[in-house]
Amino acid sequence: MTRTMEMMSCKLLPGDLEIEILSRLPVKSLLRFKCVCKSWYVSIKSPRFINKHLRLSQNSCLLLLRARRDTHKYLATLLSSETIGVSADMEFPNLRSAKIIGSCNGLVSICDYIYDYRTIHILNPATREVIKPIPVPPYETGQPHVSSETTFFAFGFDPKINDYKLVRINRLVAESGELPSVVQICTLRSPSWRDTELVVPAHISAYAQINTYINGTFNWLARDSEGSINTILSFHMSDEVFETIKIPDFLLKNHWGQLAVLNGSFALIRYPKRGGSREPITAKYYEIWATNQSRLEEAWVRKVAVGPIAGVVETPLAILGIDVLFLVSRGGELISCDLRTQEIRNHQVYGVEQWMQLGIYSESLISVE
Repeated sequence: MTRTMEMMSCKLLPGDLEIEILSRLPVKSLLRFKCVCKSWYVSIKSPRFINKHLRLSQNSCLLLLRARRDTHKYLATLLSSETIGVSADMEFPNLRSAKIIGSCNGLVSICDYIYDYRTIHILNPATREVIKPIPVPPYETGQPHVSSETTFFAFGFDPKINDYKLVRINRLVAESGELPSVVQICTLRSPSWRDTELVVPAHISAYAQINTYINGTFNWLARDSEGSINTILSFHMSDEVFETIKIPDFLLKNHWGQLAVLNGSFALIRYPKRGGSREPITAKYYEIWATNQSRLEEAWVRKVAVGPIAGVVETPLAILGIDVLFLVSRGGELISCDLRTQEIRNHQVYGVEQWMQLGIYSESLISVE
């Protein structure tokens, strides 16, 4: 299309129809179309259009956080949800021990761990925009012989204040044992951590690798007071309250589980433990259980069983839509299983196995400025 034709195209359709068409296009196209004419640039940059595009976004995209096997430097690899092929790599040469916190409205949060110091990066993979890193200094208890042993994070959107929140849960320990956790919160507009008086009603499982954001809540697998993993711990971003949801005991008896989202509801990827060991088995089959009504314990039903799977497979990474389960092999290769046909695909995308994580996000124009 010539420049003259591009300029004419801005005037061929009624404004409302133009917006309807543009709001259904992928982000990559919209970033190019901002250069077509001034009216399109203004429209595409407007908050009203950005929110409309987000509501209509149907593209579930994949971000694979992986460390190179030769240099151990981190890459955020963007994968096509249709072909599962690499579409782009974003290098993060300064990351040392990174973890995906979660995704919300097309934004992905990544935490980097360097000894006791942590830094959070927020990025929009569709636009390749990265916010200035948010520092997370060590939590100072102010008490002798008390330290912060483990830190967990959450990320989500609060529509009441029209801003994104980061939640930090500091698990404290003393010589006498574990103390109540301390919860801190900051927003992207005001990235200073404030203390809260919140009580965390369950112990987050350090083993769980997949955290989920659903219906305005951030969710972790958690342990009860007796140490059994049988609870979903939810944090409501707007109300700033915790809630616990019971998981039937039989689901995780002698099994590991990873929390996920399946068709808008909670799902649990269930796979067996090795006998007598707390390490995950070289799993040959997986089950996916989901809730028909997200808050009812008795609503859990088995949706699909996968396997036996030939070869050496390890931890499940994510579920894409209702069709594809992603796993990582012991050699650090990305593997997928079609839940309808049970077809296994090796994608020839590699990384250090224990550091590979997969985030699923919706394409958006949301800015992290």
